[in-house]
Amino acid sequence: MKMSEIQKHMLPVSSFVNVRVISLSYCDDLSSVALSDLLNEPSDLKILHVEGCNLVEVVFDIQTMMLTEDNGVLNSLTNLELEKLPKMTHIWKHGPETFKGFQNLTKLSVASCNRLTYLFSPTIAVVLSNIQELSITECKRLTVILDEGNEREITPNELLFPRLKTLELIDLPRLRSFYLGLHAFIWPLLDSVWIDCCKEMMIFTAGTSSTPKLTEISINGQIHAMEGDLNTDLQRLQQQVNGQNHAMEGDLNTDAMEGDLVLQWLQQQVTDPQWMQQKVTDPQWLQQQVSSFFIEPDCCYHFSYHFVSL
Repeated sequence: MKMSEIQKHMLPVSSFVNVRVISLSYCDDLSSVALSDLLNEPSDLKILHVEGCNLVEVVFDIQTMMLTEDNGVLNSLTNLELEKLPKMTHIWKHGPETFKGFQNLTKLSVASCNRLTYLFSPTIAVVLSNIQELSITECKRLTVILDEGNEREITPNELLFPRLKTLELIDLPRLRSFYLGLHAFIWPLLDSVWIDCCKEMMIFTAGTSSTPKLTEISINGQIHAMEGDLNTDLQRLQQQVNGQNHAMEGDLNTDAMEGDLVLQWLQQQVTDPQWMQQKVTDPQWLQQQVSSFFIEPDCCYHFSYHFVSL
């Protein structure tokens, strides 16, 4: 059903008042205004999935939604999934300095939303106190997770995302930091951090980050034990990754023929052992090369191979 049919009241928006799950996929005529109107109705909505809706620029227009909601905006919502929204510039927009809402949102997943430059403003970050799982993937213009913003300052005593347990940052080529402002983050429950193909991210925050439960961190698919705080460990590991990439580039340049074989293997995913026997003079060397990863300007590829014994 097209969203225009809902807007024309062929199906009244009020019909959604008791809906608990809404999934909107590839609704080409779904606008931000129509989405806000739709989301004003369900008082028991728990899961919202929006994917491939090309006209959506804003998911939650807080100022509009607050006009009809005195007890809090979407307080029942627990899971928010946003994917392939090419025009979305804001998830939350135009919020007042203080408002009630999203008190039970525990899981947020954002993927392939290439106009986003940040996820949260300070006002929204304070409200989302129950976020436990945060996953951001393939958002090409994202530079920070939490924006410093002009609407208000974060006070030193404010706890941001205090219940965060899992953080995934994957294929974000312009991401510089989680937060560039000076703030002491305290994350007592954070025990899983996965940072993959975020080559510009050399610090986690400009301030300090306390993560007492975090014992290891995954960088580009490799698990590393924590040796210091999140900032120093991330900087150390990213420098190691960059050094490995430069070294690999040198190896490929010094032996062009073997380098061409690696690229051929990666592009065609050749698994024929006969091909290896005929073309590769040093199979062990090739195995070492293709078991690594390559980072390109706009994307990242990971490869996992099972090699047939020669």
